[in-house]
Amino acid sequence: MQNEIRCSNCGKICKETDTHCRYCQEPIVKTNDTYGKPIDGVEIGRWEEFIGEASESYIAKFRKNEGKKIFVNANIGALIFAQTWMFYRKMYLEAIITYLVGIAIIVACFLIGAVDIFTAVMIMLPLMLAYRVAICIFGDAIYKAYIKREISKNAPDMRKGGTSVAAAIVGSVAFNIILSIISFVFEYVIW
Repeated sequence: MQNEIRCSNCGKICKETDTHCRYCQEPIVKTNDTYGKPIDGVEIGRWEEFIGEASESYIAKFRKNEGKKIFVNANIGALIFAQTWMFYRKMYLEAIITYLVGIAIIVACFLIGAVDIFTAVMIMLPLMLAYRVAICIFGDAIYKAYIKREISKNAPDMRKGGTSVAAAIVGSVAFNIILSIISFVFEYVIW
């Protein structure tokens, strides 16, 4: 079995005999540091431990955007699942804030289109699509900021990292219950 070395650029595992990373094509720098150079001053091992599942993919994205607070990157999971993806990644505060913004958009559309539901829906659909696209392209930047905030603490709680299917389910169900209540109120009480 050959020894492995971590690429100092993207963080992926390569063979010790490789001269260039087979993933990002950067030259392999052989050092005693098995995790590669830090991202934004935080050791790769801490990023990896906190992220857990799919850490190599996220580390590669964060490495490309090192030093940037805001960056654009298409995250299809964030586009399709939006706040559910945030709950899955344990970004509870961020998920709740984005849920509240989404609910505010929906309520505003219903109030603007109070004449009839068709008008409300025609206003709401493009706004919600634009909102989902924004979450998609800025989701990884939000996730990076969340991780960095948590792992930069003197005594970071690594249990706040990783993933939670239960949180994703509970968050999604709660949001759908709230949307059902809002729909009921507008359909049977206001209209």
